[in-house]
Amino acid sequence: MLKAFAPALSAILLVSCVSPPLANPPTDSLPNPVSLPLPDVIEIPLPPDIETQVKQAYANEQPNEQPVAERQVTILRFSRETWPDSCFGLGQPAEACLFSLTEGWQVEAADATGGNSRFYRTDLTGDSVRLSTLENNLPPSVGDRILQTLRARAIAEGTELSIVSAEPQVWDSCLGVAAEDEICAQIGILGWEATATDTRSSWTYHTDGLGNTIVLHSALERLKMTIPPALRPPDEATHPAS
Repeated sequence: MLKAFAPALSAILLVSCVSPPLANPPTDSLPNPVSLPLPDVIEIPLPPDIETQVKQAYANEQPNEQPVAERQVTILRFSRETWPDSCFGLGQPAEACLFSLTEGWQVEAADATGGNSRFYRTDLTGDSVRLSTLENNLPPSVGDRILQTLRARAIAEGTELSIVSAEPQVWDSCLGVAAEDEICAQIGILGWEATATDTRSSWTYHTDGLGNTIVLHSALERLKMTIPPALRPPDEATHPAS
């Protein structure tokens, strides 16, 4: 999916695509930020071949826009991933995909002059590069760590944990979750805002780029579900809640 690129690109480019650890990690208490009880993901630099292939793909995929030279394409965030199939999880209905785990990368590229950003998925060598058409481009590795956090804290009530929405973000040093009177440095950490649910409750988390730091943005939130009057108990149908 094409996504409008933030105008603050010049500030973002000064920050590593892989977010650094926070100087003061958050405390582990609800509804305050929640620390991740998992080992840190080791930073793996993006291989030059992958970077080159993604930049070429971005430069070549401008059907309705002004041409972009490869030198104008910059890499924003990236992560090492394991895809569920040979189509990197992007297979079309009539496409035959081999259902075997495939190692590769997810990379976000953008026009350095202020154009759109796009997410790409690749194999491990960069021989195959595919533009993501998904609405939700949260790296599977980060999504897994968010769900593992919920399971580890035994917060979830239901058994069907899943990520229902996610958006790439550029955070301050507090990942957008500041305690009262806390001063947050505007350093531009590339990360994600993601909402998870167990079908009964939902939680919104802010993360850095790799999911090494995950903070709870909202305390336990009940999903708002509208029950048609015909399906409510008689008392509720006659006297709906205000």
